[in-house]
Amino acid sequence: MADTGGVSLPVSVSICRMNQTPWGCLGPPGPSVTTQIGTGEAPTFGIFVIAAGPVAFNPTVSRVFVRFLDTNGVTRALTGVALRAQ
Repeated sequence: MADTGGVSLPVSVSICRMNQTPWGCLGPPGPSVTTQIGTGEAPTFGIFVIAAGPVAFNPTVSRVFVRFLDTNGVTRALTGVALRAQ
């Protein structure tokens, strides 16, 4: 899933699993995607952020996170990136 970590920002965030040949989303982007990741598999995901207003560059607060959860909802991996929009 992709989100802003509970921080209210003027952005919409969506995610999809990507196909590498031909390049594109395997399904419509949404707030989360459910998929199986097999041993040794390295899937690709697209993260889309659309700003509806300015977002000040504040890496501590203005962030988008991508969370990888298991079937029990336990976070198994997490990454994030700072946002800025003018």
